[in-house]
Amino acid sequence: MHLSFGYGLLCACLFAVSCDTPRDFNVRSEVKGTEDIVSMEKDPITGLFTVICTNGTKETKVTVTSIKSGEVCLPEPKPDPAASQLNPMAFNAFNIWRDGNGAEILNYPEGYVDRAKLNYPDSVFYVSLPDFFTERGQSGEWDFTAVPTLGATVDSKNVLMYPVQNGKQLVLHFSGVSEKRMSQLNAVQYCKALSARLPTAREIFDFCVTGVEKSILDGKPNYSSYPDDARCGIHDLWSASVSSNDTCCRDSSSAWAFHESYGYVADEYVSRENLYYVRCIDSK
Repeated sequence: MHLSFGYGLLCACLFAVSCDTPRDFNVRSEVKGTEDIVSMEKDPITGLFTVICTNGTKETKVTVTSIKSGEVCLPEPKPDPAASQLNPMAFNAFNIWRDGNGAEILNYPEGYVDRAKLNYPDSVFYVSLPDFFTERGQSGEWDFTAVPTLGATVDSKNVLMYPVQNGKQLVLHFSGVSEKRMSQLNAVQYCKALSARLPTAREIFDFCVTGVEKSILDGKPNYSSYPDDARCGIHDLWSASVSSNDTCCRDSSSAWAFHESYGYVADEYVSRENLYYVRCIDSK
C-alpha cells in the first residue's frame, strides 16, 4: 500500500515537471539563461517557436537565434520620462538626436523624385559611400565598416530605441513587412498612405542589425553571414536614402537598401526601379 502510494506520488511529480518543460528539449539544452522562459513550443512547419514567459507574456514566431541570443522574455524598454522625446516622423530625427540640434524635416526635398540637380550628402535623403564604407588604400575598392549605433536596442514589438543623448531620446516603431515588393518611389507612396514614412539608410541598418550576431573577417565588421532567421533575414528592404550623385561612380538613379543576403546597406547596382519589400516608421 505504501509502495503504491509512493509510486503514484512519483508519477504525479514527474507529470508536473513535464508540464513545465519546454517542448523543444534540444533548444533548451543548448541555451543558458532561459530561466525567464516557462515553455517553448515549436511549429513543425515554420520551425518558429511560441514562448511563454514567467511574467505571463506570450511571444509568437520566435526564432532559434532570438532564443539563443537572449532576445526573448525581456522587459520592454520604456522611454526615459526625463528626456525630450524626438518626433519619429522627422526624417532627420536621428541627426537631431546625434547632434543635439536641428530643425525637423517632415517632407521629401524638392527634386527628390527626378534627381534633376546635384545633391550633396546630408546623411538623410542623400547618402554617400563613406557613410558606411571605407576605401581600401588606393585600390578603389571599398569595405563595409559601419556598425550599429552604440546603445541602440530593438524589442520584440519592432521598436528601435536610441539611448538618451544631449537630453533627447529617439524611439522608432517599425511596421510589419509589406506583403508585396515594390519600387523605391512606390515605397515612398506606400508609407505615405499609412501616415508613415520610409526609414533612412541609417535607421533601417540599425533596426536590422542591432543585436544580431555577425561574422568578423580580417578584424573588420562583415555582415555577409546575416542569419536567415534574424529580424530582416528574408527581406531586402528599401530606405528613403538615395545615392548622393556628387560621389564618384555612383548612379544618381540608385537608392540605399538593406540586403538580407549580406546583412548590410548598399546602393551599388540598386536601381530605384528594383522591387524590394518595405517597413515603414509610424507615429506609435
